[in-house]
Amino acid sequence: MKSSPFDMLGSVEAADILRVSDRRVRQLAVAGRLGQRVSGRYLFSRAEVERFARARRQRKKKVVQ
Repeated sequence: MKSSPFDMLGSVEAADILRVSDRRVRQLAVAGRLGQRVSGRYLFSRAEVERFARARRQRKKKVVQ
């Protein structure tokens, strides 16, 4: 099933995609780098998380090369 760019994720689901802890995802949200706070809870659009993950992989590739 293809995901919609408007799919919203919680910190646990975002952490799975990013391969980090849900605590790290919340830290990124508090820092304003990812997600938004809605009704006292952080939510993340799937498209935003996937872009963030791709950019993160690109930065890691550059460091390794």
